Amino acid sequence: MPTFDLDHSLCWAHRGFSAKYPENTLAAFEAALEAGADGIELDVTLSRDGRLVVIHDETLDRTTDGTGPVSALDWDELGDLDAGRWFDEAFAGQRLPSLSEVLDVVGGKMLVNIEIKPEAACVSADVPVEQQVLDCVREHGLMDSVVVSSFDYSILLRLRGLDADLRLGTLFTGEEENIDFRALLQAIDAFSFHIRAAELIPEIVDLFHEDGIKVYCWTESYDDEALAMEQVLEMGVDGFFANNVEYFLAKRA
Repeated sequence: MPTFDLDHSLCWAHRGFSAKYPENTLAAFEAALEAGADGIELDVTLSRDGRLVVIHDETLDRTTDGTGPVSALDWDELGDLDAGRWFDEAFAGQRLPSLSEVLDVVGGKMLVNIEIKPEAACVSADVPVEQQVLDCVREHGLMDSVVVSSFDYSILLRLRGLDADLRLGTLFTGEEENIDFRALLQAIDAFSFHIRAAELIPEIVDLFHEDGIKVYCWTESYDDEALAMEQVLEMGVDGFFANNVEYFLAKRA
């Protein structure tokens, strides 16, 4: 298993190379690897029958030819959906992958940030989503190259109770209220703090660096991504969730 350098500003391919490939598909993840990204970021939730599905939205409508909640279909039904044609006809036939399938393809070759969607905790499953994610990472032997993040802090707290060593990342949009994030990250024993680029100021970077916590950023708009990359790099962030991997690698160089 290779050793990954976590001490430079990492290029995380946001949902894979999502600027040029349909997000959260094997095509996007393989393209990110080929482009030279340090890692990928992906999203997981649960199917109706409690299987780990890689998809960002709570519903199927935007990124597949299906409709309605992801949790309304079993894994076999989700597997019949097209997850590429919405982006471009050239990607017709791409499917929603399982977490295990993604780790089979890129595990050990690059870092992986697994974001657990809050709605996954609401799906009735024999094994809770956080335990399934941890089990999958362990089974693939990737504890040293994975970060698990979530907006649901109770998921992260439960994960910490399950494993003392798993790297955990706390997500922040700027809309949260009445939360002492420094205390929260200490309670979780977080590895990283993930913040929208528009909310970042140098003092935040300094504060969490004092606690030995990595600071990673993302932006929701493709239009302002290049400018956001420049600004956060100047602030000394430890990584960026890039939709356009090539932009970030060029600016980091």
